Amino acid sequence: MENLKTKAGKPVYAFTEKPAWFTGGLNGLKDYLEKNSRFTIGTGQNSFDTNEIVVIIINDTGEVEDVRIEISQGEQADAAAIIVLKAMPKWNPAQQNKKKVAAALPLFLKFK
Repeated sequence: MENLKTKAGKPVYAFTEKPAWFTGGLNGLKDYLEKNSRFTIGTGQNSFDTNEIVVIIINDTGEVEDVRIEISQGEQADAAAIIVLKAMPKWNPAQQNKKKVAAALPLFLKFK
């Protein structure tokens, strides 16, 4: 990644020994999105399965600190994605050298 830093000035890792994970795993993430938005998780394998591609920055305390839109479906979809993703409950932060670190995670979102 392009030398991203958290608001506290800490580095954001693209790859970590232990990635950040949502409580409940992928199913928990799907449930959260489906209950709180018009999105679900796509696989990113083809254009029919993915509408928006976003990168979320999970800081070392597990909070979604930033949302970056990589592939957009328009301002309304972008705004909806940012709102629901920033309101997510805390994640389990990524770890590098057995220390909690900030990490960037891509998400492939699909409209329901």
